Amino acid sequence: MLRRTSSVILGASILLASALGTGTALAGTTRTASCGGSFTIFSNEGMASVQYCDGGTSVIGTVYDTAADGRCPRVEAKQSNGSWRTSDWAGPKGDSSPVNLYASPGLYFVDVKMGYISC
Repeated sequence: MLRRTSSVILGASILLASALGTGTALAGTTRTASCGGSFTIFSNEGMASVQYCDGGTSVIGTVYDTAADGRCPRVEAKQSNGSWRTSDWAGPKGDSSPVNLYASPGLYFVDVKMGYISC
């Protein structure tokens, strides 16, 4: 059973993991993701609308900076081995950035949360 910080359960199998090969998209290639429903996560610094895709091996969406506080939000996704992947950050207030996170080969994501950097 997979979980994410916003307490929504994701029951995903890793059927597409072997099809992804390296687990990352190659520059210049177009790839169609198979995604579940999107969800929104919030923090004091901003918010993100994201979704688990490709059997939990990728997280895609957008992160938004909603506060003029010197902190720029980003999305952090925990892999099944306990390591983390982080998205580009959004900032200053009003800015947004795409979230395109891909799990390492043979791994999948088990948690998604908001984080931030000082900016």
